[in-house]
Amino acid sequence: MAEDSGIPATQPDWLLRDASGPVVCETREAWGGKIYALDGAHPKAQQWLFDLARRVVREWGYDYLRIRPPALGHRRTTHYGAADPREAYRAGLGAIRDGPRH
Repeated sequence: MAEDSGIPATQPDWLLRDASGPVVCETREAWGGKIYALDGAHPKAQQWLFDLARRVVREWGYDYLRIRPPALGHRRTTHYGAADPREAYRAGLGAIRDGPRH
């Protein structure tokens, strides 16, 4: 999630966090500055992912989406609902495919 997308400022609770705050995966000026990881366990982030995936495929005409997990190493991260990091990632992927599960 790019810093200048507006989501980090307006929906900070959607971002993956560690002990120091929102996790910055990398910085790419061409993509809008800092790149944050979304918390795939958060229901509203799941809905946003689902809506975005539908728009990309149906309106923009892409045949497939390439999803890459954030390279976080062994960071201890906090997820919505105390989800395990693997569960949170799978929940985000499932939301892209099927929609959020609340």
